[in-house]
Amino acid sequence: MWTVSRLEYESTTVQLFCRTSGTPTPTITWYDNMNNTIDDSEQFSNAVNGDLLIRDISWLNNMGVYRCSAENEYGTQSVETFLYPTPREDRFGAAE
Repeated sequence: MWTVSRLEYESTTVQLFCRTSGTPTPTITWYDNMNNTIDDSEQFSNAVNGDLLIRDISWLNNMGVYRCSAENEYGTQSVETFLYPTPREDRFGAAE
């Protein structure tokens, strides 16, 4: 499900959703905070259904806005999600 913001534990894999429909089928592109296109890499995977998988997230490297853009010959629509990786806490409240 799409959400405006996501709080997720560090060192996990996160799936950011971008589900679209249209004729012709829209082209999906993901962008990071700096408006750079996110290509497939060791950390990122663009799924066939339009979702973005981010592996081993960290506050330092992955916190920020991710934008999904769907485009076809009739126009473009975008949606943004803010990802906030958080440290896991042990049962005494101290970060691991």
